[in-house]
Amino acid sequence: MRKFLLKFLLYTFIIAILGYGIIYVSLVIQPEKMLGSSNEYALWKYKKKMINMPFYHKKNVIIGDSRSMTGINPLITGHNLINLSLTGTTAFEGYSTLKQFLVHHQIDTLIVSYGIFHYIESDVLDKWTLPFTLPSIEDVNMLEKLERQYGITINNEKPGYWLYLKRKATYFHVPLLFRSTFIENIKQGSFSTTVMYQLQGMAGFSNVSTEDSCNVTDTEVEMEQKYKKLIINPVIASYIDSIYTLSAKKGIKVIFLIPPINKASYTVLQHTLFFRQYLSFKENLKTSYPEMIIDNKYMYLPNHYFHDSSHLNQRGVIFFSNYIREEMKNY
Repeated sequence: MRKFLLKFLLYTFIIAILGYGIIYVSLVIQPEKMLGSSNEYALWKYKKKMINMPFYHKKNVIIGDSRSMTGINPLITGHNLINLSLTGTTAFEGYSTLKQFLVHHQIDTLIVSYGIFHYIESDVLDKWTLPFTLPSIEDVNMLEKLERQYGITINNEKPGYWLYLKRKATYFHVPLLFRSTFIENIKQGSFSTTVMYQLQGMAGFSNVSTEDSCNVTDTEVEMEQKYKKLIINPVIASYIDSIYTLSAKKGIKVIFLIPPINKASYTVLQHTLFFRQYLSFKENLKTSYPEMIIDNKYMYLPNHYFHDSSHLNQRGVIFFSNYIREEMKNY
């Protein structure tokens, strides 16, 4: 019986090692299959490539989340604009993007554009930002330092040893952390070439929307109903300060642009404490950063300008991008 047990343990150990070996090899050979959504991996990889492209005539930049990535088309706005926005990101990823881009380029005007809820929390740090290694390890360490300083993480969690150990393991692709998605990711289909085609041909903009209208309320409404008030994450807020400080040092004009929500969401939010606190947040930014231009003329747009509750459709993109084009003449 003892001999059998030893053999069983040995075989189990060998199988486990082989299993993790297969996962590791897959991570190296096909990271787009193993690290998450194939589409998102391809998108983030291309945006990282854009950061280091020799844009000799591209001197105006957008950083933001998917609302600005799918809502502002540089081919319409003109003004040598490129769109470096990334799905689900906050000012943390924006600061890292800006810092990396400035290593090889100069910027005249920077548009910072995130949805309101991305000043409340991050929803892709562990899912995409770390696995796709957008920030440098120095930026990841600095994030930890700030979170410990404020006593809260960018995900609104309590800082702790195991949390940061897991983050580092995710960043360096330790196979153990990817075992649960191994089979699921293997089953993924190939990524959409449409997204990549748009990114390459439209200076970082991508919008494949097909819906003609959306009257469903968005994430801000969900957060208002859950929390009843707007609580700005202090770590995310500190990265707004970092973006502004770095831009001021480099002589970059900063435009703070909060993208519009749909009319359905505005109707629900307009008389809430959450929305009043948002307006106060915007006014505080004007006081804290007097040289920064706050552009929020369109707090909302009609429902027929939206593909879903958060993102503009083609009609909305044309309208909003043309608005940015005209405004940039005055910035």
